[in-house]
Amino acid sequence: MKRTGEIVFTVIGILLFGILIFGSAMYLSADSGEIQQLFEEVLQEEGTNEVSAEDLSQTFESAATTMLIVSIVSVILGLISIFLLVGNKKPKIAGVILLITAIGGTFLTMFFGIFGGVVYLVAGIMALVRKEKKMIA
Repeated sequence: MKRTGEIVFTVIGILLFGILIFGSAMYLSADSGEIQQLFEEVLQEEGTNEVSAEDLSQTFESAATTMLIVSIVSVILGLISIFLLVGNKKPKIAGVILLITAIGGTFLTMFFGIFGGVVYLVAGIMALVRKEKKMIA
């Protein structure tokens, strides 16, 4: 049985999580001084003294690092799932991996990975639900 649908959805999910990798890496590679200055300007405009720009910058850097790691793991698990789906090797295991990755990736990226998660969820459900057609001889 061909698993083209599941593979296509998984590749789309990999691309969507790849966008998060790119965005997180761009944020982390940006000049922290400029970002902190931007946060200071925003805090001054809002008139907020409760949070410092440095604390806000560290929080965003920590979130970007978490998103980067989770997105990389999600892409790797997506590639493993494709390997398991090609040739109909172990579609049930691939489906479970995709479902767990969809849920974990969505929540751990603070819902920035919701689109990739939804696509992985669809691919995982398809991998679990599809039955092999039995040939009657």
